[in-house]
Amino acid sequence: MLGQKEEYTEEWLEQANAAALADYQIAVDNAEQKYADILGIEAEGYSQRSEFYQDFVDRNKELKGQIEEEEQRHNNRIKELNDEILAIEKDESLSYDQMTYFRSLKQDEIEQATEDHNARLAEIERSYLRVLMKPH
Repeated sequence: MLGQKEEYTEEWLEQANAAALADYQIAVDNAEQKYADILGIEAEGYSQRSEFYQDFVDRNKELKGQIEEEEQRHNNRIKELNDEILAIEKDESLSYDQMTYFRSLKQDEIEQATEDHNARLAEIERSYLRVLMKPH
């Protein structure tokens, strides 16, 4: 018997302690579960943010690659047309009027190639922006 009342026995104390310990353990388990849930939510957020940034980096690399390819294609075409102009200018079999006419045609082709090039660059950028603006 503990204290003055008969109901407070050693057995009662052991049961009260066991019940308190069980309540305490339940509270600790619940707190640990909430903490684990919070960490899971944070980890998911970081993961989603990381995926978004990786997609952004990948899209930028892709865009840069497309632009570089287009620039190279355009530069090659302009060089080709300029070489053709030089060949026309060196062709001694052509009269001055013929040379001027053929050179003018090639210069028109250069202008058209440049307009096409600018249109391709604009389309690359538009398609990039469409993909970038898509909801994730």
